[in-house]
Order: sequence, then C-alpha cells, then structure tokens
Amino acid sequence: MSATLCEGLSVSSEVSRRTTRIKRLHARTKVNIIEAAERLIGLRGINGVTQREIVVAAGSAHNDAITYYFRNLSGLVNAIFEHRLPVAESRRGELLAATVFNHREPSIRDLIVVLYQPLTEQRDRRGCHSYAAFLAGLLRFPKLGVRYKRFNEHAAAARAIELLAKSLPHLSQGQFWSRFAAVDDMVLTGIARLQTDDDNVSFAELVDMAAAAMQAGCRPLSQSAVSVQSFSN
Repeated sequence: MSATLCEGLSVSSEVSRRTTRIKRLHARTKVNIIEAAERLIGLRGINGVTQREIVVAAGSAHNDAITYYFRNLSGLVNAIFEHRLPVAESRRGELLAATVFNHREPSIRDLIVVLYQPLTEQRDRRGCHSYAAFLAGLLRFPKLGVRYKRFNEHAAAARAIELLAKSLPHLSQGQFWSRFAAVDDMVLTGIARLQTDDDNVSFAELVDMAAAAMQAGCRPLSQSAVSVQSFSN
C-alpha cells in the first residue's frame, strides 16, 4: 500500500471520528437542554422561566441553542414529550396488558394506576420526578391541550382513558374532562413531591383519592362553567 493511500485513509478515518464526536456532542447538548427545561418548568411553571435560563442550566455557551435545536419554546416542549413518552407509553401498555391478562375488567383504580404509575418510575439525574413536575408546570401554557397529547396520541394511554370514561357513565363528556383535569393536576403535583423510598405508599394514597374524585356524584354544569372538552380533541 502506497504512502499516499495510507495517508488518505488516515485522514478519512480522522474525519469520520471527528464527525462522530460532533454528532455525540450535539445529541448530548440537546438532551441537556431538554432535561434542564423539564426541571425548570417543573419548578417555576411554563411562564416562570426564560430561554436564557434554560440554556445556562443546560451548560451551553450558546444563547441561541434553543432556537438552533428546537426553533422555539413550543418545539422544546414537544421535544420533552418525545424524550419521555415512549418509555411511559410502553410501560402503560405493559400495565394494561397485565390487567387484561388477569381476565377481569379493569377497575377505575386500575386505570388510574395504568395512567400514572409510569410517571413515578421516571426520575431525572437528581432522583426527582421532574417529568411529572414538568407536566404540572404546563398548567398555564397558552395551549393547555398540549399537556393532554400524552393521552390522545398514544394507544395505551388513549385506551385507558376510553375505558375510564366508559366506567363513569354518570358523567357527560364535558364533566368527565373537567373532573379529569382536576384529578390530573392533583396526581401530577403529588407525584412531583414523592422524593422518598417509600413512594409506593404515597402513590397508593394518590390513586385512592383520584379514584374517589372521579367516582363522586356530580352537579349539572352551569352555563358559565368553563368547557374543557378541547382536552379530548
């Protein structure tokens, strides 16, 4: 093999290694920004944090990193969903299948466990339930329905929601989603606060409260009641 050919192969190999390093650096930066945004939004809410604060918390030296990787804050929020939802949805599928495998109709409590237990299993590097806190922090997001895409666009979650609604025939669609929104806030906030090794007991109490709230009697909606049926769209 000629010296020129060997030199060319060496240069090509070095370029390939450099390209791989750059790709890994970009991938790591994106994940760092996603996790920093998740944590800060969970702590302060969607309107309580700036893009600059997220970038600094992620350890990036580029002020326009969010624009570069995600275009805008909405794109970053969607990236957080894409980062977390596959694992949560896979786990929901397992829990739902296990319930069906036991040859019984899932109870309201079973379905709430299917929807929320995966969130108790997702922690950040600090051991906190930052994804649950992030979801709770989206409460004041201009398009609140974005928080419910985790249910509507994924088969296991959508099926659990469908079964839950069918188990509550005394609630109209509007009443169901109105009540579910309140329960969702309670459970997400509760999970975000679970920081001890005794999570199962506390989570069990959250599930009991959520099931009781969903099954409680209801009053007819007044004309001035705020409609939340858009959550189901």
